[in-house]
Amino acid sequence: MSRVVKNRSSAVWQRLELIDGLVQRFDVESSPVLAPGSIELRRFTTFAGMHGAGKSYLLAAIGDGLPGWQTTLGLPIENDGSDARLSGSYRLHLEHPAVHEIAYSRPLHWEQRRSEDERHEPLVVTRLTAYVAESERAMAAQETVFLRRFRMIERDELTRSEIDIVGLITGHVYERVVYGVLGEGRDMFPFVEAMRDGRVVNSWSMSASEYWVHFVLQHLRGADANELVLIDEPETSLALPGHRPFIDEIARLTLSTGCQTLIATHSETMLERVPPALIRHVGASEDGSVVTPITNAASLLSSLGRSPRPVACLLFVEDDLAMQILHEILRIFAADELDRFDVVGSAGKDEAIRAAKLVARSRRLSAMAVLDGDQRECGAADGVSFLPGTQEPELMLVNALRSDVDESSNALRVDPVDLRVALDAVRFSTHQRVFVAIAESLNGVSAEELRSHAIRLWLSDSAVLAEARALAERLLGRISHARSFVSR
Repeated sequence: MSRVVKNRSSAVWQRLELIDGLVQRFDVESSPVLAPGSIELRRFTTFAGMHGAGKSYLLAAIGDGLPGWQTTLGLPIENDGSDARLSGSYRLHLEHPAVHEIAYSRPLHWEQRRSEDERHEPLVVTRLTAYVAESERAMAAQETVFLRRFRMIERDELTRSEIDIVGLITGHVYERVVYGVLGEGRDMFPFVEAMRDGRVVNSWSMSASEYWVHFVLQHLRGADANELVLIDEPETSLALPGHRPFIDEIARLTLSTGCQTLIATHSETMLERVPPALIRHVGASEDGSVVTPITNAASLLSSLGRSPRPVACLLFVEDDLAMQILHEILRIFAADELDRFDVVGSAGKDEAIRAAKLVARSRRLSAMAVLDGDQRECGAADGVSFLPGTQEPELMLVNALRSDVDESSNALRVDPVDLRVALDAVRFSTHQRVFVAIAESLNGVSAEELRSHAIRLWLSDSAVLAEARALAERLLGRISHARSFVSR
């Protein structure tokens, strides 16, 4: 099994909290949409707010002060009847040896804009929206006869661990992924070619959601410290289980390439992942949209949240440990729909299966039994799924602790020698008592804390995480099934 680099995502977010970006501050002097004021920006900044709050206009206003090879396609900017234009007066404060401040007013005639952009090179802005991605693919498709004369150049082949991450985002199993370009001169088109499920796919044959993920990641991989990348609603068309790994990979590439990334999103899963220090709330006021820092992600999510929704699906598991594992999987891959599930512990697999069958007769609720991985000999059934793996959960979690004692001892604040001794001492303990027995051998660590850490460590394995994603997708399908049934 391949393993995701330990604690990589958490370490990336911690580092991004401490790093400034190319654009350190954005001043709004006058604007038809944004309230006057100053907005502090970091290397990675996420804008959150209700629909229509002004997030997309904000991205457009920030990006319009830098040279860029894309237009503001798809952004709700002003229209004078013939041409969509951004307007207002703004100022960018930069951390750059050659350019420290850019003051600009819009609209601006294209000939003036070209000379203004030349003064600020090599600074550049890249705008990434699903609309831009599909528009560029459509335009390139019209030139396929021309483009197919060329071989892909500037090839960038992803490593095995990077391929695993892309698989978690898209839900596909890739054997190989290569990024590159087709064409020549100014007629260059970013291109992706991949081997998945035993066949070759590329930019022409991918679905919109799959292509969008590659479009974003390819541009980020080629970014540099002079580049500001704007991503409007990265969750567009993407299945919910892909939200968390996608935002994590965007953050990792932002850190590794040195670019600055600004994101506008409605995804609760993504917002839960981003540290509060890197989130700005965009809200309406009498003077226009106001952008403010937040200190508490929970309060932000509450202000953006929906009205309380009824439970749509009951999930029956074998015991309390399975409940804890399933809650963590849903938190990772289905955070936006977490309130639609209720996980119920049972007295073993038979009771879980019986309970799911009984509730399945309901006209308003969906149900499923989610059994431990070692129960797969029961066979697949419509109302039965399994936790990742093929062994008892306790055994797999203890093995995860054994696989990285140094990391575990550091996270649990215990001596690594003591932890090794405690793990060896429970080799012959009954599986129900294994975490209690380990906790009793260690001072100041509870069985609950041990289980929580072991679950997170176990789910850091890319193969386990891929199984968890597939399970979450099936459970999300149960919610959709319940909705369609009730609506009849």
